[in-house]
Amino acid sequence: MKRYLLLLLLLAANTSWAFAQPELQENNRVQLPCRILLEQRVFSGPLYIVQLVNPQTNKIDSSFELDVKSFSLIDTAKILSMEVKKSSDALSALYGSRAVNGVILITMPSTTQFLTFDDLLFRYKIPRKYHSLPLCVNNRLVESSERFIADASVINNVQVTKEIYSPEIIRDPQQLYLNITTLPPKKRS
Repeated sequence: MKRYLLLLLLLAANTSWAFAQPELQENNRVQLPCRILLEQRVFSGPLYIVQLVNPQTNKIDSSFELDVKSFSLIDTAKILSMEVKKSSDALSALYGSRAVNGVILITMPSTTQFLTFDDLLFRYKIPRKYHSLPLCVNNRLVESSERFIADASVINNVQVTKEIYSPEIIRDPQQLYLNITTLPPKKRS
């Protein structure tokens, strides 16, 4: 009886392993099962974390993740320090799989006024019908408005536009975008 159960268990494990393997199509492309594609997310670069430090106590008041394309929305003159951390078990425990390619810690004074995406919509009086448009910074598409944070002092203008520069995507020429233009570095406060 034990032999039959063991044989059945091995057969079931082998069958599930076979279904999880990629299939080679006639055009030499690899086709993965959909359930595997949905569970994986590719992070191509490091995770950016901004830490706001109280200048008097030198303690961290708060921290947040930053989309790399939103990096131009930070006044680099206000950066106190930047630290590159290579991937490790400690980073994985803190940030999970998002830190697989390391973490860049950016320390700034807590007096810096940052805007979330919702703050930006309110401050620049963007009509509600445009709130769900894809977001661009200096005509470059931002991956996600969820991790969008901007130093209020670097924003020049926010407008709805069709003109963006994003060679990584094929886009509809009639698509509207919410575009943030920044001040040149020399004019930032």
